[in-house]
Amino acid sequence: MHDLRKKYDIGALLRANAVTIMFVVLCIICLIFSGQTVPYVMYELFGRLSRNAFIVLALILPIIAGMGINFAITIGAMAAQISALWVIEWGISGLGGFLVAMLMTVPIAGFFGYLIGNLLNKMKGQEMIGGLILGYFANGLYQLLFLFIFGNLIPLNAPGLVIKGSTGVANTIDLSTDRGFKYALDGIWNVPFGTGLYVFCGLFVVCAVAKLLLKKSDKKKTLVTVGICAAACLVYQIPAVAALFAMVKVPMVT
Repeated sequence: MHDLRKKYDIGALLRANAVTIMFVVLCIICLIFSGQTVPYVMYELFGRLSRNAFIVLALILPIIAGMGINFAITIGAMAAQISALWVIEWGISGLGGFLVAMLMTVPIAGFFGYLIGNLLNKMKGQEMIGGLILGYFANGLYQLLFLFIFGNLIPLNAPGLVIKGSTGVANTIDLSTDRGFKYALDGIWNVPFGTGLYVFCGLFVVCAVAKLLLKKSDKKKTLVTVGICAAACLVYQIPAVAALFAMVKVPMVT
């Protein structure tokens, strides 16, 4: 009895998860005072979750290739921003603009990567600090390019690109205009949250069963996976739960 009480000690459980519990409580309090509806908050939450997940997945390839997170990875983002700026300036919107920006980014980022690789090869054993300093150095050139050269030496005519009353590229650029490509990938195929839940749960179950048949997983893990997927689908059948996700759309492409 003593061991059972110790195992399910609520006080110890609260202390061990104090940060998580405090975060959830703060979120609930802020939600109450914000005046926003829960479906709207869930819509915004899943929108940002899918976008950030896409960015995180994009980091997997360089990490697998042996590149560290801090090895001047921001320079690749600078290459993408240069391409995106020109696409907006040229007025190529939608999916076409996104693809053009992506194609332009590849050679620019490849050239930057070639230079960075040559530099890091000359400072083996100190790649981390070298990459950090290189990122700071590149940021100075980035500021020179975007705040002085663009909009001053190189004119930009697209509305909203240049700082009003000054020169240089604006701090924030609206991609939802007729020149932008906001949600270019997300807008290709959107499904309701329930449909996306059923699709992903079905895929998880199929993968779990396939691993079991190929003897790459045991029966217990397969049953746990199937049980979790079934429970998620059953919980979504509750009208109150389904109402929370009424506004959420799942972008199947991303």
